[in-house]
Amino acid sequence: MLRDRRCESVQASSHESFCSSFHLSQPPQEVKKVWFSLFTPQIGATDAEIIPLEERPQLIAHLASLARRFPKLNMPKQVADGYLNPPQSPDECIFARTTLSYTADLQNHVTPCQFGGTPDCAQCGCIASAGLKAVGDFKLGGVLKLRSIYNASDRIGRFARERRA
Repeated sequence: MLRDRRCESVQASSHESFCSSFHLSQPPQEVKKVWFSLFTPQIGATDAEIIPLEERPQLIAHLASLARRFPKLNMPKQVADGYLNPPQSPDECIFARTTLSYTADLQNHVTPCQFGGTPDCAQCGCIASAGLKAVGDFKLGGVLKLRSIYNASDRIGRFARERRA
């Protein structure tokens, strides 16, 4: 199915094993949902864990099919779409724009998002980015994307912050 690589978590057999694992067999009061993120590389990285862009749709389809068979796995269509079409930069990413990340010693900010450095946003695997992209793409009343409301709110907040400074 997927090209063999050091990271076995992308192999179908590993997913089947995971789906029958401890967490998914627990009662709902113990484990309600299982979410997951994919590896997000830095631009130019060649790590073995990187899911090649041409294999990403196949992997997402496989994970979505597992979620249909194992209801605790959370992979709504909108989130799958967020993995397949992630924000192309931290400036487009609602999660990156609404969070402030710090180093482990709490002394420095991590920018431009939680991954720091130069993340390859075209290959973003962050569940929060995918989920908030889905929220931003939702059309209120079938007309107005929630992203528009967020962007307007963000502009007002920046304006107010600049006026106070």
